[in-house]
Amino acid sequence: MDTRELVAAISAAENAYDWDRLGSLFSDQVTIVHPGIGPVVGRDANLGVIRFIVAAISGYTRTVENLVVEGESGAFCFRITGTHTGDLPGYPATGHPVEIAGATFFRVSAGQMAHATEMLNHDSTRDLSLR
Repeated sequence: MDTRELVAAISAAENAYDWDRLGSLFSDQVTIVHPGIGPVVGRDANLGVIRFIVAAISGYTRTVENLVVEGESGAFCFRITGTHTGDLPGYPATGHPVEIAGATFFRVSAGQMAHATEMLNHDSTRDLSLR
């Protein structure tokens, strides 16, 4: 699986809430820097964070846009949509629809996600703070 296929497979597994498949696409010691949470190391720890975020946004869907790949590194924009039904760090549940935009910079090793840094467009988090 090449890097583009890996990103597509990660997105598909996340949107299907297929945690076993998603975990198989991460290296054992994957490090993901999550906005508002910070760096998290390890497959299981990162799956826990992702599941926590998905559980807080009913109907969670994440789309990948503008993927750029250079060897085993790359970047893409993403958009998360759903309804904010659960608390997130700094954002109590609002019950409102959300559309959160951001970007991910990543590195792949041995066909698995090894490192990612995610950033949010802070203007798009306004829906999370509306009460």
